[in-house]
Amino acid sequence: MMDEDETITEDDWPEFLGYPDDLFEAFPDQLAHSQRKLILYTCATCQRVRKLFPTEELRTVIDWAEDQAGNADEGGVTCGEPVHIDEVERQSRNYPEGSIEQEVTWALRYLILMAWGDTDWGSQMGVPEKMEHALWLRHYPRPETFRVPFEELPPRVKQERIAHCNLLRDIFGNPFRPVAFAAEWRTSTVVALAQEMYGSRDFSPMPILADALQDAGCDNDDILTHCRDANGVHVRGCWVVDTILGKE
Repeated sequence: MMDEDETITEDDWPEFLGYPDDLFEAFPDQLAHSQRKLILYTCATCQRVRKLFPTEELRTVIDWAEDQAGNADEGGVTCGEPVHIDEVERQSRNYPEGSIEQEVTWALRYLILMAWGDTDWGSQMGVPEKMEHALWLRHYPRPETFRVPFEELPPRVKQERIAHCNLLRDIFGNPFRPVAFAAEWRTSTVVALAQEMYGSRDFSPMPILADALQDAGCDNDDILTHCRDANGVHVRGCWVVDTILGKE
């Protein structure tokens, strides 16, 4: 956790590698206003370590939460979870205390609660942390504490922290640089590309989207750079695609 007197500056933002909850606490109005985006962020962290979930049945909960995320800000889901939350809790208790299986299964409980509209901060931030803990346990002995500075993280856990922060930047954008999106940039081609990527979860056409936006008159460097960044990560909830589709 950050010290009380620490702040995150615009220069820090692109390379910030601290705990993601520090970012949410630093920018509650910009980052924590959308339950949908919070769910999509937590789902993306789960998808990265999907194989660590002990059964395929439990893995379907991640897909269900991602599909239901759009209903979270409107008060709840449209269909029940594929594995009932009571069953998830029962299974988590059957695994050894502190095991990888228990960490990831308990995280699904948080994810289900979020999809049903729970805005408790412990639920929202519990999922990414448990994914990181599970990965730590998969590759290294259990530490005395998981809460250590980035520089002290084991190599594989460092990679995951970097990935989590990059996912956060993809979904929420830059709170220091809000973008005004002109209506005339939403051409039929631009919207069709965004809809296809959102539906398929295949974001490889992002550079093509940049070309289409530029053809429509878009000259915003943040938007175009985000689309064309060869090393960029894009998942459902990507701030550019969401902006085009009018999603919050």
